[in-house]
Parts: sequence; C-alpha cells; structure tokens
Amino acid sequence: MDPITQGLLGATAAQIVGGKKIPKYAWKIGFLAGMAPDLDIVIRSQQNPLLFLEYHRQFTHSLIFIPIGGLIVSLFFLLICKSLREHKLLTFLATTLAYGTHGLLDTTTSYGTVLLWPLKYTRFAWDNMSIVDPIFTGMLLILLILSVLKRSQIIATVSLILALMYMGFGAIQHQRALSIQQAFAKEQQQSVIQARAMPALGNLFKWRGVYRSGDKLYFTKIKTPIFFESSIQFIASEPFFSVENLPYYIKSNQILMKDFQAFIWFTDNYQFEISKSPLTLCDARYFLRTQNKTCMWGIRFPQKSSQQKHVTFVRNF
Repeated sequence: MDPITQGLLGATAAQIVGGKKIPKYAWKIGFLAGMAPDLDIVIRSQQNPLLFLEYHRQFTHSLIFIPIGGLIVSLFFLLICKSLREHKLLTFLATTLAYGTHGLLDTTTSYGTVLLWPLKYTRFAWDNMSIVDPIFTGMLLILLILSVLKRSQIIATVSLILALMYMGFGAIQHQRALSIQQAFAKEQQQSVIQARAMPALGNLFKWRGVYRSGDKLYFTKIKTPIFFESSIQFIASEPFFSVENLPYYIKSNQILMKDFQAFIWFTDNYQFEISKSPLTLCDARYFLRTQNKTCMWGIRFPQKSSQQKHVTFVRNF
C-alpha cells in the first residue's frame, strides 16, 4: 500500500490506545511507526539489482518482527521526546500496534509480503485491495482528523472497524472475480493451473485477471458490480515462460539462474517473454495490454558475449 495510507492506518491504531493519555503524540508516533517497515527499501546493491526484490516486504513486514519493530520505533521516540518517557509502556504499545498494521495491510495487495519470515519464504498476496485506493485513504484521513480533534478513541475504533469491513468487501469482490474467471476458463475447456485477479487502481468493481492453462497465460478484464452479475472479457494470451525456455548459456550460469529464480519467486511464477534479443521477461501480474505491449517491470538478461554478471531490472517497457 502507499506510505500515506500505511501511516494513516498506523496513526488510527495508535490513537485507539493512546488518544486519551498522550493525545499530542499518539497519532504522530503511530503515523511514523505505520510507515517504518518500508525503510527496507534502503537495502540495495549496485552489484545485484534484484537484491531489493528479496528484502522489500520481507523481515521488516513479518509477523514475528512486529514487537521488535515496535520496540525500535518506541525507543527512537522516547529518546527524542522527554514527555513520552512517563508513558513508556503506552508508547511501546502504540508504536507496536501501528507497526503491526503495515505488513497486514500490504498483504491485502497483489505485490506479495513475506508475512511468515523466517519460517516461510512464501510471498502472501490476498489481492483484495489496490495498492492505491483514494476511498480507503480518504476515509482513514477524515476519521483520524475527527478522532484527534475530539480526542476520541471511539472514532478511531470506528475507523478501524470500517477499514476492516472495506477489506472484507474487497475479499468478497475478489472471490467473485476469481469465480467468474474460473467459469470462463471452464467454458473454454481450459484446465487452470494458477489464477489471480487484482483490483484496478482504487476500484473494487473492476479487476485485472490472469490465469495459466497449459503453456499459456490468459489475461482478462473483469467487472463485479454489486447489483448486477459479474462479467468478463478476454484481452490477450501470451506463452508462459519457464526454466525450460532459457538458453543454455543462462542455464549454465549460476548467477543468472539465481537471478531468474529470484524473479519467478517475486512474480509468483507469472512471467512471459517480451523480447528475444536481448531476452527480456515481463511480470505478467502487471502487464497492460494496449496497442503496444506495456510491462510495468521485468528483467533483461545480458547477451551471451556480455561481461555483465547479473540481469537488469527494467521498468515501463
């Protein structure tokens, strides 16, 4: 989710527990604690361009790290703000609750979050929220302002309940989108190996669908209106790209193979070839079919004769 929404949800959580006793600080420390897990974006390497894919939304977003992250943020605020030192436990509770909202909110989107690190390296993505949702963000903002002005923990609690209800509505809509996509594939006599449906930006009534059947990826547009039946439109298909499709010089190169494995872990194994020379793969989850193929991001392999060791991470091509 975008950092502002993360901060607002964190501020709301902190306001619930600290809105009365530390009214000047609760929402502020919650806002910053709610954004804190995304500090993992600083973990990068010029030598390995895919390192950030491995570490973004990894340990800082995991459930087991929540109390540690909350403690670090609370110590920071206790260090710079003397007024909070009288409320050490409350400060820790507020920052920990705020910190904990981050990973769970990110998991509702399609990007993927390593929620169970270090026990499991699976990227969880529930696909029931857009990464940017003005309705959700606006609701949190308005109710947070009211909660702060009135020093009301009740308003903050209502805001959190409404946020959970909105996520629940997204989950229902997501299941509707998946169901009609499954039915569509069945009509085409296709056996679905894996399928995703992701909401359009800020819209829980329009979805981008992708599913794999055989050696192809199929892309769809889905509508899930409340009072009418869902509808689906086929957009395009692309050959699914697997390890068997890699040229020998890549298969025999440990570094390039490690990069490829990292990429398909990140894409949830939804990728296709968008260019042969140089070999360029697209993350099919974020493929936009226009007059020209448009891929939000992907990887480009070096040519066989190149001295380049790693793949290149490419955007908007």
